[in-house]
Amino acid sequence: MGTLASWEGSKKKFTHGALLFRGIYIFSLSIFVIIA
Repeated sequence: MGTLASWEGSKKKFTHGALLFRGIYIFSLSIFVIIA
């Protein structure tokens, strides 16, 4: 049970990190397009 909960927590953290990374990527990409 504890292992499952920790796995769920790490999965949630990983998803949040992936969303954050994708958001930063799209943000910098749009800035690059505006400058270029």
